[in-house]
Order: sequence, then C-alpha cells, then structure tokens
Amino acid sequence: MSPTPVMTVTSHYDRKAEGTEIPSLNALCISSEPQSFPVPTWVASEPPVTSRRSQLPEPQEPSKPIRTWEVLKGVIGKDLLDADLPISQYAPFTALHARCAELECTRLLDQAAQLPRASMDRLLLIAAFAQSGFATGLRPFRNLNAAMGETLELVRPEQGMRCLFESVHHDYSKRCRIINAWHAEGAQWTLTGEDEPTVSLAGASADIHLNWTNNLTFNDGEEFSWRKDTLNCSGLLTGNLMIVPKGTLNVRAHATGKTLRLTFVEPSSGMFSPRKERKNEITGHMVDEQGNKVAGPTISGSFSGVLTVHFEDGSQRRLWEKDCPAKGQRRYQFSDWDASLNEITQGQRGRLPPSDARFRPDVRAIEDGRFTEAESIKKDLVGRLRRQVHEAHKAGAAPEPRWFQLKSPEALTPGTVEGTEQRYRFTGEYWKARESGKWEKVPDIFEIQCAREE
Repeated sequence: MSPTPVMTVTSHYDRKAEGTEIPSLNALCISSEPQSFPVPTWVASEPPVTSRRSQLPEPQEPSKPIRTWEVLKGVIGKDLLDADLPISQYAPFTALHARCAELECTRLLDQAAQLPRASMDRLLLIAAFAQSGFATGLRPFRNLNAAMGETLELVRPEQGMRCLFESVHHDYSKRCRIINAWHAEGAQWTLTGEDEPTVSLAGASADIHLNWTNNLTFNDGEEFSWRKDTLNCSGLLTGNLMIVPKGTLNVRAHATGKTLRLTFVEPSSGMFSPRKERKNEITGHMVDEQGNKVAGPTISGSFSGVLTVHFEDGSQRRLWEKDCPAKGQRRYQFSDWDASLNEITQGQRGRLPPSDARFRPDVRAIEDGRFTEAESIKKDLVGRLRRQVHEAHKAGAAPEPRWFQLKSPEALTPGTVEGTEQRYRFTGEYWKARESGKWEKVPDIFEIQCAREE
C-alpha cells in the first residue's frame, strides 16, 4: 500500500524567548517546525497551475472623473444598496469576488488545525483570520452586486482548498434584498458563511449592515463562529470613498464558551486628537459567555497593518501582518491574491459553469479598462437580470439557488434571523457536476453561448 500523500504548512511562531523577532508573515503557531497533513482526495484530479497573475491588465482608456450630479442621479430616491453609481467608482469585483478575497489568509486556519483542540493559541489564530478580511474592504471602490444564481469557484490545489460562492436570493419587491452564501473546505477545516447587507443613512454617510455570519469547523470537531456587523461609508457624493468598520467582532469558541472580542476604535478627526494618525486601530480581549471581561491575552494593532498579542506573563508576539501594496501602486489597490480571483487559468477552461462570475462581461470590461463599454454592458445586464427576478416573483415562482438549499422558508421572513443564523446549506452537488463537466441545468445568465455563436 502506498503512503498517504501529505501537504506541508510552515509555522512561524515561537514563544521560547521574549522579544524574539519573527518573520513578517501572516502566521502564528505553537512550533516553528513544518506541519504536515493528508492531501484531500480531489487534489489529484486537478491540473497543475504553474503560475497565477499578480496584476490586472493595463487599462485601455483613462477612467472618467467623478461628477457629483452623476452620483446624485444614481442615488436619489433609491435603496443605496441598489444605487447606480458611475462606472469609475466600481472595482472589477462582484460581491462574490469580495467574499472570496477574504480567504487570502486561510493558511492561518491550516496552522490552527495543527494546534490542540480548545487551546488559546488556536482561538488567537482564528481571530487573526476573522479580522484579516477587513483590510480588503478599505479600497475606495464599490463592488457590483452579484446576479441571482451567479457563482464563483475558488480552487487552490496547492493549498488543499476549494470554495464555492453563490448569490442565493434576490427580491426587489419592497427593497433591494440580496443574500449570498459560501462553502469553503481545507484539508482539515470547513468554513460556511452567509450575508444579507442592508444600508441606512447616518448623516452625511451611510452604514452598511453586513448581517454576515461565518461558522468554522475543524476535522477534530471543534467549532468557532463570528459575525461581521457594520461598515461606515463616507464620501459617496464626492467620489472620495472612505470605509471604516464599526463596533465589535466577537470570535466564539464553542467548546470553551469563551469569546475573543475585537473592537474597532473609531477614528477621530480632531486637529489635536492623539488618535488622528492611528488608522484602522483594533483592540481585543477575552470575555465569558455573559460578555464579561476575563483574564487572558489581549490584542492591539491595526487590521490593515500589524496585530500584536500580549500574554499575561508580559511577553508579546506579532500575531499577524497584512501584506498589501502601497496606495496607488496597483490598480484598485489589489494584492496578488485579489488580482488572481477573476483570472481564468488554463486548467479552468472548460470546467467552469456559465454562471461563474469570471464570465460576467461588465466585470471583465472594467478590469480591461474599457470603461465606456462597461457602463453600457452593466446597464443592459443588470436591467435584464433584474426584470427576470421581477417576473419570477410576479409569477409566484421565486428563483432558487442551484447549489445551496434553503433550510426553511420561514427563515426568509424579514427581521427574523438575518445576521444570526445561516439559512442556506451547501448540497455538495457542485463538485460532482464539475467533475463530470455537465452543466446542463445551470442557466446561461451572462449569455455566454449567445456571445460565442455571434
């Protein structure tokens, strides 16, 4: 019998000596020795990827300047979640790409899987992963809403990870209501999530209520959960968007009942404020099941820079460091990971369903810098897909997701469980269809076949 293939993940955390400098990597672990674990069986069927792109193509035309009246025309009298902004305010991402971007640091989960069940070190790593995605949302660009039934797969055999994202519910009858769901699996963990964003005005800015839940389960059975709450968006009318998280992020370890509470420190604009230059500041401490602060390590730093963990014995270690390009260095301030998400690699050609966001023509046009064309494509595409949803609801047959299943119709009652429970369950059928290459029941929502025939 041949030995079971293993994957290797390197750890970079060592608590032997106080003040020891560790590499500037997004890693924390109990040992500096490489850790190995079995390769998932599906990896063997994936073609090798020799390289991935790290930058977007050069734009074919200059971006148009922001005009306040164009912004006003798109937002007055509309739900801000569904507002139509000038194309220059959009990144070449849909909401599904944005969710996918938050998986850049899943190696933290791989390393956490090697740590003892119910250990504090594992909880610290999960908290580092949970907050890592906030830096992604700081880019001063909006993401396009995903279309009903739109999907996005992420398959990284070199990491033993694969994920599927789908926009599972759309309803425009009273307000713009969109629900996205996702299912990700690594070699030793499974991450499921769901969001249902809503928007409310807060003076001259807007609060984006994410209603976002994540549930993480390791193969040893230990579970963690957290929810993302609110982002504040300002500068919408001027084109100088600024996005800042608000409130807290509570990462709960179900086995122990303990929670690591991360608090986003609100910036101050006062001329002499000591916090003026401390951008994206975050602090953290342990709380019990009643929300009371308890003894344990604390966290300080920035979710767009470096996080440091302070232990009770007075020692401290670098918990996490964000690796991101300097402002203006790359288009849309994309990292290498971000730039790769809309790429169709050689191995993916012929394997993707027609619903995959990589085939969405307005996103591709924005990415290529064909802004005039992108504006027209977006208007026609969004209008057509929205009419289809309207007609389906009017006929009493609301469109249903293809790869996720609603647990209970009552769960969609507005104001009940959004942001607290996940209402959609991944069926697992996507990967079976992908293996067989049969996408007959998947709607051609972006009319790829029509484009090919032309």
